[in-house]
Amino acid sequence: MSHRETETLESSQRGLDTSADGPFALTLVYGDGGRQPLESRTLPPAGLVIGRGLPVFGGQPLEGRALSRRHAAIEQRGGRWMVRDLESRNGVLLNGARIEREAPLSPGDVLRVGELLLVFGRGRLSLRNDPRFIGRTRGVEQLRQDIKAIAPHNHAVLVQGETGTGKELAARLLHDASGRRGAIVALNCAALPEGTIESELFGHKKGAFTGADRDKKGLFQAASGGTLFLDELGELPLALQGKLLRTLETGQIRPVGSTEETSVDVRVVSATNRDLPAMVREGTFRADLFARVAQWTVALPPLRERREDIPLLVKHLLKRLDAGGRVLDITLAQALLLHPWWLNVRGLHNALASAVVLCPEGPLQLVPALEATLRTYRELNEAPLAPAAPSPSAPPPSAPPAARGSRPDREALVAALSESQGKIAAAARALGTSRMQIYRWMRSYGLEPGDYRSD
Repeated sequence: MSHRETETLESSQRGLDTSADGPFALTLVYGDGGRQPLESRTLPPAGLVIGRGLPVFGGQPLEGRALSRRHAAIEQRGGRWMVRDLESRNGVLLNGARIEREAPLSPGDVLRVGELLLVFGRGRLSLRNDPRFIGRTRGVEQLRQDIKAIAPHNHAVLVQGETGTGKELAARLLHDASGRRGAIVALNCAALPEGTIESELFGHKKGAFTGADRDKKGLFQAASGGTLFLDELGELPLALQGKLLRTLETGQIRPVGSTEETSVDVRVVSATNRDLPAMVREGTFRADLFARVAQWTVALPPLRERREDIPLLVKHLLKRLDAGGRVLDITLAQALLLHPWWLNVRGLHNALASAVVLCPEGPLQLVPALEATLRTYRELNEAPLAPAAPSPSAPPPSAPPAARGSRPDREALVAALSESQGKIAAAARALGTSRMQIYRWMRSYGLEPGDYRSD
């Protein structure tokens, strides 16, 4: 193929993908020994060439001794984006494995080209970043837009997300944007014994129970004029859910041991990593309370679905660890990008804290002790749930189930898709993985979600 090195590749398909998820993009997340600023660009219809001296990201030409002048090509072919090794000296790694000649790309894939790390994904990064909730990916920008839209209203908001995704940070952003003059007060519903939660929420009168030696205001009163953040709402005992519902509907609280009600002006923001609709179906969470707390829902993306944000988070977390200015070796940077992050940002913080201790000087590296820690996190993420004890009359299973998060065979994937009627999120939950990974498995088996939908 004949062209100048600064020109993009010709392709059989020239139209940009304009689906709801946006056009495809490439983000440079690591370069210049970890000092390269984050840069992102939309992929042109004809693709592009990555190589030394080429201004791929519109700024300075790419550099690096391990980078060939024409190292790799990103191009469309047969309706797929592909990465192709242009017979480079050092090859191309896709998600940590060297490609033979070319390979298909999926959103979230990590490329190592010479001493550069790049992430293939949907939509170029936003120019905006907010130190209160760090990120420039589409998922984080959508979160900011959702918060901006709902903040001025008094609707109850349910924040959903995995452990460590920043649910309380999102709640505080929402409160700050609401204009409410009162404080934001937080309660972790899983952190208190069942017998004390009612008193914490609604207060109590002197003598209401043993040890109640004086009147006490509850958190609803403390948050009056502001916001009450109920974290881990799915852990709220069923007996208290009815009382919470009444307060949300009437704006009245009745302290424990009192016969009188008091008016409060409180906006409630709840958070959970539990599947509340499933709990409603099981009878462990009230349907009417779910309808009341989920007047508006905000979903936080897990870290593995916004890998382009990891360099920004690393820089922020290192400052918090009094290690600002430290840089990562490319091997560690690649490992952090590829990790599934079961604990999300909390897990990333733990890993960096270990790296700072284990590498007191020079670049932070993937030393054996840190590698073992990451492997332990990964094994915990992929471990199957403990099976329930079978009833005496139940026949033994014909084969053990696959570990959650591990690659299922075609039959198991088809079963999950059929059971969820082609709903990718539901299939991902059933198999203990991400939607992105479900799409990858489907492509490898030649499956389409539309084939399993009932409508």
